[in-house]
Amino acid sequence: KQTTQLSYHKLAFHLCDSPTYRAFARLRAGQSPSKSSLQATVRRIQPDTLSQIHRLLMSDWLAQDKGSLDALRIDSTVVDSNIAPPLDSGLLEDGVRVLSRLMANSRSCTGVKIRFVGQRKRSKSLAFRIFHAKNPEKDRLYPDLIRCAEIALKQTAKAIEQVARQAMDDKKAKVWIDEVEHYRGLLLRIIDQTQRRVFHGESVPASEKLVSLFEPHTDIIAKSPRKIQYGHKVNLATEQHGFITYFNIEDGNCR
Repeated sequence: KQTTQLSYHKLAFHLCDSPTYRAFARLRAGQSPSKSSLQATVRRIQPDTLSQIHRLLMSDWLAQDKGSLDALRIDSTVVDSNIAPPLDSGLLEDGVRVLSRLMANSRSCTGVKIRFVGQRKRSKSLAFRIFHAKNPEKDRLYPDLIRCAEIALKQTAKAIEQVARQAMDDKKAKVWIDEVEHYRGLLLRIIDQTQRRVFHGESVPASEKLVSLFEPHTDIIAKSPRKIQYGHKVNLATEQHGFITYFNIEDGNCR
């Protein structure tokens, strides 16, 4: 995927179509992972795991005298996260949509049916209007969008209590509850930063901003006043043959 810059959709197709790719991925006959399964699986790989793999490969590479550390080139760059340009209205709408979807899927996930008043349609409409509105109208629309988010938060709080009380499978209930609480916490942060910025005119520090509901670890990297990227700053070193000998992800926009 990384070498050929494939999307998850194309990766799923090639893993299904190519015997070579299937052999590399160690897929058995009949196994055809979907793009959503691939994305979820890749996201489960933790940074510490990748770091350990990298150290093992480097140790083996040096032991076989395939390279030298006598001459190294050190560089820094920014790796962009796969997110849309962040907007408070879009983040609020994302939060309402995800929590509403989790409540709608509670029966299939936990066996408990949640009754709630959906806010997805209204929040989507408000976010669209805010995106196209001028500043005075935006200030008038934001309270209604935040109210939708607060209603979703109240409904999910009651849903968590109901699932914890009625679910027959405690393990499935815990997985569902943990996911709901994760997105609830993120939505609360988004509401807070929106109120600070829109209602109080406060400039929220980059270190406190949440720019994505699905990639919450994303940093704001200001390369210049007019060029801002959303992702992570990385430092790396390469030896004369181009092999990466060192790689480190910085926290925020550290120098």
